[in-house]
Amino acid sequence: MAAVHGAFVAFLVVGGFLTWEWPALAVLHVLALVVSAAIYLGGLDCPLTDFEKHLRTSSGDTAVYEDGFIAHYLVRPVYAEGMNPALGLAIVALVVVATLVAYGRYLV
Repeated sequence: MAAVHGAFVAFLVVGGFLTWEWPALAVLHVLALVVSAAIYLGGLDCPLTDFEKHLRTSSGDTAVYEDGFIAHYLVRPVYAEGMNPALGLAIVALVVVATLVAYGRYLV
């Protein structure tokens, strides 16, 4: 499940560039962006994170992480202090900039 979740996060960042080769992906990418933005702006937990934690708990894993997927798998291994608001905003900015660059080619 973590691999699926990681692929979704990667799709958020590079999905716009994939539309250069496969334009039909734009619908899925924009949908993924809208859902992710709603979750982020609503201060909600990602359903994929909740599902992953449920699967881990159901399989008997007692060491299920407490924070979110990005904080646990991407931030903490690189930045030991963990996630903070400024870093969260930087990650959102990365996705926004990548999306603007990717879809900017359609505006030119």
